Amino acid sequence: MDTVRKKLEESLNEQLLKITVSNPRKAEEIKRYSVRPVLLKGRLLFQVERYTKT
Repeated sequence: MDTVRKKLEESLNEQLLKITVSNPRKAEEIKRYSVRPVLLKGRLLFQVERYTKT
């Protein structure tokens, strides 16, 4: 888990295009997450989209 966290911290910057996480191990309502960087008023923020069955 620490290696995943370290890789995410290295990758979360303005150079990132998009991260998609899908196929959860447990059957939950949310099936996929997408994360992308957004520059808003000079601040680097990250937009997260959650996708469900429908």
